[in-house]
Amino acid sequence: MNKTFVSITMLIATFGLIVLVPVTGQAMSIYSPANPYWNESHCVTLNKTIKVFKIRNIDPQVNSYKVATYTVKKGDHFKLFHSAINVAWGLDSGRFNTGHQYTFEVDQSENNHSWFEFGIH
Repeated sequence: MNKTFVSITMLIATFGLIVLVPVTGQAMSIYSPANPYWNESHCVTLNKTIKVFKIRNIDPQVNSYKVATYTVKKGDHFKLFHSAINVAWGLDSGRFNTGHQYTFEVDQSENNHSWFEFGIH
């Protein structure tokens, strides 16, 4: 008998039945806040006019409040981030520079991404 076959048979007899299960990857949407892609801001071009809220950051976050509302025009370019913690979509460039004191939150739902496209167009 073949030595390899005997070795495998002895291994199975010693350790029990070995079950091989194929491992498959799971696709994650580029727009999901859990995607590591959003650990940094990315350049986008707006496809439509949107509202941006200026939020005063207070600790704890539930005490943060809106201090201003801005309108941003279609065709403008910004660095955009996606956060699962405090805002769905936020801006981080130009006069809308999110930092320690203020967050600039885009008035769009977390799952809506039809209002921008990646890159500068």
